[in-house]
Amino acid sequence: MDCWVRVDKESVREARFEVFGGPEAMQAAAWLADWLADRSVASALTVTGRWLAEAAALPDEARTVALDIEDALRSALAASTEVIDGANDEH
Repeated sequence: MDCWVRVDKESVREARFEVFGGPEAMQAAAWLADWLADRSVASALTVTGRWLAEAAALPDEARTVALDIEDALRSALAASTEVIDGANDEH
């Protein structure tokens, strides 16, 4: 699972996920991508796998995919913050 986010100052403008899994993983990733649009980065950082599983109404047997989505989101947010911080340092 991969995630890319487009961050503008303090807001997530867009999130995209590349999902290698079943329909539950695709459903949860699509739901989260929609939810993240125009939310603050601080809000995005509060996302947990447990919260996502409940919010996206994942069945119990598919709840582990929410943890994979959480990990992908956190990695993407960390990378986008590094890019933004690095850009600010250069200018």
